[in-house]
Amino acid sequence: MGVMFDICVLFDTVAIYLAYSEELLKIKELLLKVTEDGYTIIDEENGDQVRTAVEWVSIDMFYAHLTDTLLN
Repeated sequence: MGVMFDICVLFDTVAIYLAYSEELLKIKELLLKVTEDGYTIIDEENGDQVRTAVEWVSIDMFYAHLTDTLLN
C-alpha cells in the first residue's frame, strides 16, 4: 500500500486539526478548480485561490498529537 492510501482515513482528523493549527503541515496558496467530474485540480487561469495543505512537516508528530488527543 502506498503512503496516500495509508493516510487517507486521516482526512477528517487533519481537517479538524487545521481548524486550530497549521504547525505540522506546509500550507501553500494554490489556484484550484473542481471539475464537472468532481476532481479538484490546479487551474492557474480559472482557479480560485485556496490555502491548501500540501505536505507534512512531520506526520509522526501528528500521529503523536492525535493519539494524545484521543486518549487523554
